[in-house]
Amino acid sequence: MVESKAIFPFATQQLITALESPFNFRLPHGGMMAKGYEATILADLCDAVLDAQQAGKLHARQEHIAAQCLAIVRSFTRLGIIALIDEATGFQHDRRMRGLEKMLSLFIAKELMPWTKRFPIEVFDEIYRLKGWDRRKNYRSCGHLVNSTFYKRFHSVVLDKLRELNPPMESKGGTEYRKHKHHQFLSDDFGVPQLGAMIQSFLSVSAGYRTWDGFFRHWCQAFPLPGTQLSLLEEGES
Repeated sequence: MVESKAIFPFATQQLITALESPFNFRLPHGGMMAKGYEATILADLCDAVLDAQQAGKLHARQEHIAAQCLAIVRSFTRLGIIALIDEATGFQHDRRMRGLEKMLSLFIAKELMPWTKRFPIEVFDEIYRLKGWDRRKNYRSCGHLVNSTFYKRFHSVVLDKLRELNPPMESKGGTEYRKHKHHQFLSDDFGVPQLGAMIQSFLSVSAGYRTWDGFFRHWCQAFPLPGTQLSLLEEGES
């Protein structure tokens, strides 16, 4: 990846040296010797890719790699926050239930936020383009895709909590609607920035695809559902 002409100029000398100098190790259960790198090299590699993206040097087929790197960096940030909370609260002794509560406290605001436009119109333009839908129809289907593309990519309990706080209501005509937008319940210091970063990645990655299925396969790699394994793909569909 670093050998790519688009990414190499943004790799630090420390990263290049580390990649050129793997160390030998043997797994605890035995077997043949293997080559490895310091774990921190992954963060440096992601930084190089994201710097190349910001400079506009990535090819369309490489944008999905940037999205994956962003997902990894976001995971590092999230895990770091959780680790600090663990250490400060002794929360590891009751990790399962209190962990869900703590995660929700990061994402969900204590009070309803005032309405602010969070999803630029380009997001919906891309959904309709990739799906081949008529802009005058499929409104509810578009809403379901927003849930599966964005909110479900947070911690597994976040969308459930948003639905609980913002339940569907029935109009006089029998049509269901929600009184608020889900994003109004996201915390301003964590939930909203996480959503904003995901939206920017969506707009960057979707531009390289012609169909929703082709795009969504790579999106699920970059932003896997909680509990699924993230795997890097080397080529995208243009």
